[in-house]
Amino acid sequence: MKGALLALVVVAVAACSTSVVLPLQPGPVIPNGAHSIDVTFRGAGAYGCGVAPSIVAGPSLEDVKIPVIQRCRSQCITPGLACWAQLPDQPDDFYFAVYTVNECARPVRELAAVRGSTLYFIHFIGKPAGVCDAALMQPAYRLFTSTRSVLPASGKVTVELQVEDVNTGTSTYDAEANLG
Repeated sequence: MKGALLALVVVAVAACSTSVVLPLQPGPVIPNGAHSIDVTFRGAGAYGCGVAPSIVAGPSLEDVKIPVIQRCRSQCITPGLACWAQLPDQPDDFYFAVYTVNECARPVRELAAVRGSTLYFIHFIGKPAGVCDAALMQPAYRLFTSTRSVLPASGKVTVELQVEDVNTGTSTYDAEANLG
């Protein structure tokens, strides 16, 4: 009896341990010829600004802040403050704000890459992992910076937001910035 009970427990543990193994999900894909770069998250900004996704970019914080405030009527995460008002403008930084939906029940991975005069921000969305309350999915702008040294010294730069969704494929959204 004890042997049969022990065998049943071993089988149950083995069945449970194999049922929780999840397949690895794919991840963001860097465009051919591009190399990944570091970007810094500077904070959440305006929300409820229309349909996501979107991107705004520029060589100064004002180049990003003003269009975001105009689109969103200053509906920022921190009440009473204009979007990113507490941040100083850094001349060695390049700024971009992405407007994406909060994928609360789906894994999200993000990375940035550069090739020539194009900076890519890749927002990868995996398969659903649970149920999400639709109120939590409200889009918001998020501000990022990269160092200007990864970009050409002058001319136009394209910043491309790539939304890679395992369910619907890849969509791209562009913003242009003039580096002078």
